Amino acid sequence: MLAETAGIVEGQLPGLFDLEKISIQYPTLYEDSSNTILTQELERYNKLLNRVKISLRDVQRALKGEVVMSTELETMGNSIVNGKVPGKQRGRERRRLKEYLECNSAL
Repeated sequence: MLAETAGIVEGQLPGLFDLEKISIQYPTLYEDSSNTILTQELERYNKLLNRVKISLRDVQRALKGEVVMSTELETMGNSIVNGKVPGKQRGRERRRLKEYLECNSAL
């Protein structure tokens, strides 16, 4: 059940933003600081998504016996099964991911 759920969640995660393409479309200008903020937020978003993807893959690999099931992976696995946000992802990252997913689905 956990491996299947982790696979489903991983499959539903959106792709990373192409920061180079975005910096060309929205160059950093002195007159418009929103482009700088956009770039910074997309960098944070990419880091968060990458961290989530790696963690989900590690949980799946641990269930197969390819890596050791650490306490952190076990906690994440329990959170996935219970439908909760893992402790590592709570707080600021959780709010950001929720905001991004809402914006992403609106697009």
